[in-house]
Amino acid sequence: MVKGRRPQVRTSARKPKSTPRTPRIRVVDGCALRTALQGGYAALERHYEAVNALNVYPVPDGDTGINMLLTMQATLQSAPSDDPHIGRVAEAASRGALLGARGNAGVILSQFLRGMAAALRDKATADAPALAQAFRQGTEAAYRAVARPTEGTILTVMRATAEAVEAHQKRDVGVALTGGVAAAKDALARTPNLLPVLAEAGVVDAGGQGFVLILEGMLYALQGEPLERIPTLVTPPRGKVSAVFLQRIATERYGFCTQFIIKGEGLDADAIRSALAPMAQSTVVLGEPTLVRVHLHTFTPQEVLTFALRYGQVDAVRIEDMDRMREEFSHAQRQREPTAVGVVAVGWGAGIEELLQGLGAWVVRGGQTMNPSVQDLLEAIEALPAREVILLPNNPNIIVSGRQAVGMASKPVHLLPTRTIPQGIAALLSFNPEEDVHTNLARMEQAIKEVHTGEVVASTRTTRVNGQEVKEGELMGFLDGTVVVAGQDLTETVCRIVEAAQPLAQGLVTLYWGHQETQASADALAQALRRRFPGLQVEVVHGGQPFYPIILSAE
Repeated sequence: MVKGRRPQVRTSARKPKSTPRTPRIRVVDGCALRTALQGGYAALERHYEAVNALNVYPVPDGDTGINMLLTMQATLQSAPSDDPHIGRVAEAASRGALLGARGNAGVILSQFLRGMAAALRDKATADAPALAQAFRQGTEAAYRAVARPTEGTILTVMRATAEAVEAHQKRDVGVALTGGVAAAKDALARTPNLLPVLAEAGVVDAGGQGFVLILEGMLYALQGEPLERIPTLVTPPRGKVSAVFLQRIATERYGFCTQFIIKGEGLDADAIRSALAPMAQSTVVLGEPTLVRVHLHTFTPQEVLTFALRYGQVDAVRIEDMDRMREEFSHAQRQREPTAVGVVAVGWGAGIEELLQGLGAWVVRGGQTMNPSVQDLLEAIEALPAREVILLPNNPNIIVSGRQAVGMASKPVHLLPTRTIPQGIAALLSFNPEEDVHTNLARMEQAIKEVHTGEVVASTRTTRVNGQEVKEGELMGFLDGTVVVAGQDLTETVCRIVEAAQPLAQGLVTLYWGHQETQASADALAQALRRRFPGLQVEVVHGGQPFYPIILSAE
């Protein structure tokens, strides 16, 4: 617990104990900001090794997580613990971040905090609109710090977060931050689509993942939630990059990661960035008139340092051989001891993918309208560090491709023909990597039989399905692949699906809400189900899946 003044987090009246809800956060002060920063640091501290394992851009090294952690540590150490003025706390924190920034992602993070501090400088407290402006200015400052901003990195995740916080700024701080975290996760899941090197390696952006963890930790700390609720990142297998990628980078040359500080008078970070950019492949420069921090990748570090002396005193020089780091990274990836049994699962949607990963699966992105190829499945099977593999297609259209991949793999692969995401999740919940493959298959097959799948999707044309008249644009409700209802209202459609799955008087229904839905709408839907079916347990999980506003499991 932080000693000193108690954080000001103004909330609404408490809810009855029978329906516990997170208090609304109307404003935050300086003490609350410090508490949030502490939560962000603690969340990253629990997962930084998994973030390290993800890093493949711009060079496959393993220190993004620790660099961001050290940057957050410096930020936290500089933030006063008993100052209620949010502007002063933000300014002190950003100064600490600038001085303590490490690595590319750490430097960009420090500039984000600096932009936030500029927006909050004159404010004693911050409401949702003030926080939205701070996130916007933080993102703009981060982009300006980079000579050639690259999408698919931490910058993309920052921008998506800022846009979501702005979209929710008419509500309270808690809702705005919750929306920001959800958008950050979605943007992180999309980074491989924007940056080919990530897609080739089979990972998301490491810096972006670190930023998501910091945001989650900040939100949880403000809400008084335990950080243990943040899903544990799985280093293997998600942190293991593809064998194809490792083979391709074997002959790549990256040069030297060069970091230093320039001290002087009247320094212009923008001018220094422009002057250094032609000498480097990746250039991040930020600072103030008396101190500028530089992080770049170059083949001629000595030339860069000599040039930097024109501006002032060069200090805190750190030069690392990225080609040696690449060799060590590749060696470590290849030397991992394989497990006896592993799982490859197909899924689509930020929440779905995160859930499958959290349950220990190597995830291949795909689903309805975007079926992965045989090659996609085969690469995942071969890259998974396991002597035998269980393949979960989670879609009827992917089963045939899965069978072809099984026949082409160099290791034993067992196709478990899961047809839906809920079936795949049920199977994974029964999976135990310490037991043999046949024991696992038997248990997973039984788990699949015990779950019903409901799906809601809009019809693209007027048609008749299973004797049910469906008009274009109407919602179709499926239960285990059969249409059981068609209509305009989402709540009624879901209720009818659950009704068709009866008897479920004391059962459990899990709602996975899609990328066009919101947490609030999903919560409202869950409440409607509880009223309609007293005694029914209803859980709400962010799925982020396209096309289907709701996928549900009933058991």
